[in-house]
Amino acid sequence: MSIAIETVKTDDVLMDYFRFGKKGGSPVFVLPGLSVKSVMGSADVVAAAFALMADEFDVYVMDRRKNIPSEYSIDNMAEDTIKAIKKIGFDSVNIMGTSQGGMIALSIALKAPELVNSLLVLSSSSHHNEKSDNVIKNWIDLAKSGDKEGLMVDFAAKCYTKEYNDKYLDAFKQLAGLVTDEELKRFVVIANDLLHFDVSDEVQKIKCKTLVLAAENDIVFGKETSLEIAEKLGCECYVYPNYCHAFYDEVPECVERMSNFLRSI
Repeated sequence: MSIAIETVKTDDVLMDYFRFGKKGGSPVFVLPGLSVKSVMGSADVVAAAFALMADEFDVYVMDRRKNIPSEYSIDNMAEDTIKAIKKIGFDSVNIMGTSQGGMIALSIALKAPELVNSLLVLSSSSHHNEKSDNVIKNWIDLAKSGDKEGLMVDFAAKCYTKEYNDKYLDAFKQLAGLVTDEELKRFVVIANDLLHFDVSDEVQKIKCKTLVLAAENDIVFGKETSLEIAEKLGCECYVYPNYCHAFYDEVPECVERMSNFLRSI
């Protein structure tokens, strides 16, 4: 049976999400990274990938807001997600963020430390850098020009290993054909603040237990930004060798590593 997409409303914000796992288990809120197509369309695939967590944890996967404004900063995304988590009914949760989702997670931990029981930060950064700026600017330019296939192919090339790309290149091209002009506009708005985000002077204020995961061959941020977060927080950072930015889509073991971390809280 397909997983239902639900919508939470707070003030004037509408945010989609889906949940799976153990009802009443320790809550884990997953904040995905930047994407051209919403992860809401892949709910069943995501739940299958996180099946190891399903027996113990109550997992919620959040989208960005539906009624997106013309400008939408990561700071705003964090504020909206805080309100959504509270409206769903939680006052203490574990938060897992990948890439831009990790930036949102860091921002939430700074804005509402009482809400965050623990953090899992994957392939992320506390600030933009020259490497990420070059990648994101190119994606934005491709989206603005309407080059859907070019965007999807370059997105995959920057995020995944060559072996993964060789295997799924045709699927990425087919997916590009399903991208709408509205989704391209949304992508540009959501991507834009990646060129400005910087909480590097504040991140050391985060006190909750944190696990940082990274990839040796991350060409979006570089592994160094993850190591920097871990150093400032005094927490563990594991770097997956031979993998790229979206290692979490390729390495099943990382779900077990995250589950073990959550059990230790």
